[in-house]
Amino acid sequence: MSKRMWVAAAVTALAVLLTGCSGQSDTPTDEKTVLTTAQASPPMSLDPYLSEGGGYYPYLSPIYDSLILWTADGQFAPGLATEWSYSADALSFTMKLREGVTFSDGAAFNAEVAKANLDRAATVTGPRTAQLAPVTSITVDDEYVVTLHLASPLPSLETLLADVLGMMVSPNSLADPNANPIGTGPYVLNMAETILDDSYKFELRSDYWDAGHYHFAEYVVRVIPDSNTMYQALKAGEIDYMGAQPSQATQATADGFQVVRSPVNFAAVFLYDRGGTMVPALGDVRVRQALNYAVDREAIMQAAAAGYGTVTSQLVPPGIEGHVDALDTYYTYDPEKAKTLLAEAGYADGFTLKVTAAAFLNGLVPAQLFSSYLAAIGVTVEIDEAQPADFIPAMLSGSTPAAQFLWGLQDVYLDSYNLTDPSGAFNPFSCDDDEINDLIARAAVATPEERVKLYQQWNETVVSKGWFVITHFQDLVIIASDSITDVSWWPARATASIRDWKPKA
Repeated sequence: MSKRMWVAAAVTALAVLLTGCSGQSDTPTDEKTVLTTAQASPPMSLDPYLSEGGGYYPYLSPIYDSLILWTADGQFAPGLATEWSYSADALSFTMKLREGVTFSDGAAFNAEVAKANLDRAATVTGPRTAQLAPVTSITVDDEYVVTLHLASPLPSLETLLADVLGMMVSPNSLADPNANPIGTGPYVLNMAETILDDSYKFELRSDYWDAGHYHFAEYVVRVIPDSNTMYQALKAGEIDYMGAQPSQATQATADGFQVVRSPVNFAAVFLYDRGGTMVPALGDVRVRQALNYAVDREAIMQAAAAGYGTVTSQLVPPGIEGHVDALDTYYTYDPEKAKTLLAEAGYADGFTLKVTAAAFLNGLVPAQLFSSYLAAIGVTVEIDEAQPADFIPAMLSGSTPAAQFLWGLQDVYLDSYNLTDPSGAFNPFSCDDDEINDLIARAAVATPEERVKLYQQWNETVVSKGWFVITHFQDLVIIASDSITDVSWWPARATASIRDWKPKA
């Protein structure tokens, strides 16, 4: 595959997904019709295939339905596809599509349109389009039946088609969906009342096929880069819902807001330069292990997540295939052992390491603590603070050897590619490991029972080789006014959906 992003809804795992309701405290609840959300940054694109999930989901999901729906209880459910199945050899995936659905411009949705959308993954270069690289062809078997043919098994198609790659664009907009974003979704973007990079206004469709699940006539997304400014907007009633830093949750409870939490992200310093290209020391596994032994995970979790998290050394959270309880304590806080490993690797006098971090992801505090712990073993950390719009490009460009980041791992097969495959976006130095690659290749063709064991071995192998300094699973937190009900995170997902949220009755 070409080097393109297999970004799972983790980047999506940015922990800045923000969804909200406009504040009109003196308005009767049965007249509250505007739902307002705030995001730290504007969308990468309004073309689903040129955008990420995660923080960009609130801009895309009002416009576009996905082929498969991921529900609030963590299950897959019918969306634009009503039925789907793999063939016996797992080399084809057939979907029966919903009949009678129209795009907001009046165009009909059918198998030909679905094929035209999915074919774009081979012709455009977007953050996730490489995820569909195993698809060799797509056939229209009937007006409402489409089949994806695969060169090799891809066990995560449901996950892919429940996110941006499954979002369907009107055939009249496929030439440039960003300029003309038209979907089958519940809302239409009001371009006349949208200010790009500042605020986006969506209006509920009167002819939406699944209208009973959406309860606000308007949906507004504001861009507010600073989380403290966002919280002040919440308190002022300008927004009534936001994705929050864990440090804000205690104050929000005291202020009378709803606090909804979900353990999704692992917090870590991503040691990208595992081959030692920029920092030769990182090419030695003993050095990477030393950095893991050097940090006090409990102290970092308490300081960075205000207790809204769980100490761990592993990538896979509970409830996801590949989790291993024993890996939570694989690395203990042992600075003397860290010094010994550094000396064995020839770095008794230490070295210098640049770590990129961003305040909007709550990354500065753990990066600063990481710096202090490494100083105690003779390693100098230089923190490079990035602004929201620059952070992801800096991480993925191969210009920084390490970065403090939150990752919402949701699907081990997809995330393993992103994180550890030499072509994965979050492996920007293209570090290659035959053992790691083999485990995931075997998992692709394994039975479900065998796949779980292989994912566990992948998890343990990556941890033991010190590709990351993982400190804790950090809860995602939503703060909401009491004017909204039925608020929830999607389990094991770094995003939330406004489907079924309601004004308080």
